[in-house]
Amino acid sequence: MVSKILAISNINGREDLIPYIVYLASTEKIDIVLFCGNIVSPLIIEEISKRIKGRVLGVAGNLDDPSVIKMLKSINGFIDGRIVEVYGLNIGGVGFNPELSVNRLLRENKDLDILVSFYPSIKASINNGVGMIDRLIKTLHPQIVVFGRGYRKCLVNDKYVFPGEGHKGFYALIKLGKKDYEAKIYCRHFQDVVMDNY
Repeated sequence: MVSKILAISNINGREDLIPYIVYLASTEKIDIVLFCGNIVSPLIIEEISKRIKGRVLGVAGNLDDPSVIKMLKSINGFIDGRIVEVYGLNIGGVGFNPELSVNRLLRENKDLDILVSFYPSIKASINNGVGMIDRLIKTLHPQIVVFGRGYRKCLVNDKYVFPGEGHKGFYALIKLGKKDYEAKIYCRHFQDVVMDNY
């Protein structure tokens, strides 16, 4: 089975983007929406989780207050320091407190298909890399690492994906097969999505 994933980072409370996200999730038949931190508004999580068929998962960023975490927990989507299985994929998360999340994930000691992290790896060739993320990658062997903290439109580098600044309209579509782990990654802009009568 191939899973279709919509990855979004740093949406920073842009509730006006909810219709674009819902439309995109519907038309692309998205299985999993991944928020990589700095969601800011719990309403974004609530509305998207109600209006799409797929799962919504996320980690906390430095701008996310307890209301965002509470909302993610209420839909069983908070993955900081947890590994969840969704459609046969093991997905683990590292949020704003990387030391706590990394230690919890290392204790679970399961290979990952996807690591969702607020912080990038040092090897991702982007500013603000965190060495603990590299240690986690080396130990849990994720096929793809999707991270949230970056300052570019988009980055696709080997297995590293930064979907771009969500509040500026950027996102990534990822197609991931369980057996072959082939990922097809596209970085696009929300406002390029045509919403006919939606």
